[in-house]
Amino acid sequence: MTQELSSPTMTERENTSEHSPVFGKKTNSERLQQSTNMSQFMIDLYEWLHPGTVEKIDIACADTNWNGYLNVTNIPLGLTYLLTGITYEALYLPCMIIMARPKFFGMTCYKILFAMGIVDMVSVVPNSIFAGYYLLVGGSMCNYMASNMWGGHIAYAMWCAYCLFGIILGLNRCLDFLAPSLGEDLFSGRRLGAIISLPFLFFTGVLVFDYGPFFHPYLAAYFFDVNPFQPKEKRPVHMLNNFGVTVIVLVLNCIMLWSMIQMTRRTTQGVSTLQKVIVLQCLAICTIMIIASGIYATMQLITLPIIFTVISTMMWQFSNGSNAIFYLLVNRSMRREVINLIKWTLCMKIEEQGSLGKSSMSKQHIIGNEKRSVTKTEDSRTELLTPPEKKDIDFIL
Repeated sequence: MTQELSSPTMTERENTSEHSPVFGKKTNSERLQQSTNMSQFMIDLYEWLHPGTVEKIDIACADTNWNGYLNVTNIPLGLTYLLTGITYEALYLPCMIIMARPKFFGMTCYKILFAMGIVDMVSVVPNSIFAGYYLLVGGSMCNYMASNMWGGHIAYAMWCAYCLFGIILGLNRCLDFLAPSLGEDLFSGRRLGAIISLPFLFFTGVLVFDYGPFFHPYLAAYFFDVNPFQPKEKRPVHMLNNFGVTVIVLVLNCIMLWSMIQMTRRTTQGVSTLQKVIVLQCLAICTIMIIASGIYATMQLITLPIIFTVISTMMWQFSNGSNAIFYLLVNRSMRREVINLIKWTLCMKIEEQGSLGKSSMSKQHIIGNEKRSVTKTEDSRTELLTPPEKKDIDFIL
């Protein structure tokens, strides 16, 4: 039925094994069988957690009225999704390394942002990289069942965790302006660890107890319905999460801006540069989250033109990858640290290549000296063991 479930026959496996050029190494058919077994295990596990899913997929894939939309390809859009995801990951990785340093990780907000970064980097894989690959090869739930169902479900559960992180981040910023002492007590020590663990618990709950979406290459987006052209099935958790987060985050942002304006008016010192930077980062993160939540929730309820499904997917991708862009554009301290990290990495690479080059040159120099020594003293075999001269040793060091 599916490419992932197709497996070679026993005769094919025996013939391939008999003609295997290297005894003990896995043949292509054995690798395919191992991959098929793993795919089947993942499908069975998903069916055990969410009974009836495989049956729905089988019925949808057998429906000749719309299965022509399942395996379509879109090379330009697929490359866009794929390269966008790779770019986001490449930008995010150095930012995560910098945020893990004591200078940043000692601050409460950066502990939260670091945890959000983990969610972002994991989410980009299914919503950008996998989605781009599916568009390039025409992958759907019919021919990539295991990766499609699990990739979409993990992306959805991570999105729920990300939204809860957005609420926590907004609450932290509001308390920083309105009640600093309460915010310090609440977001410190074990309490902070417990608060950060809540989104990951939410992720686990959604992954185990709720159904996930599937990627449809024709619409270039994830949908909870096996057949998105039929009447929509409502997913209460998804609707509550997206619309609820939109309202809560909007309210928290308004409170945060109002509090910052009031502090600027009340005190002569006003708001520090660090607070302004963090507020800008929070506003940018939450604004993108609100837009992505609203559009993606709406298209699960009503049929929208393909252009809107593409925009909503790209906004989802941007909501996860844009944080790294905001860090580098707005946060001068982090940008400086990232640049220094890149310079240090390049210098280490150049130094490593230089040391290898010097080592190669030293070996050639020693070999040349030994050859000259042998030529001059062919009648004495003991000179073959003569070590390099003092100047040669100094050159090596």
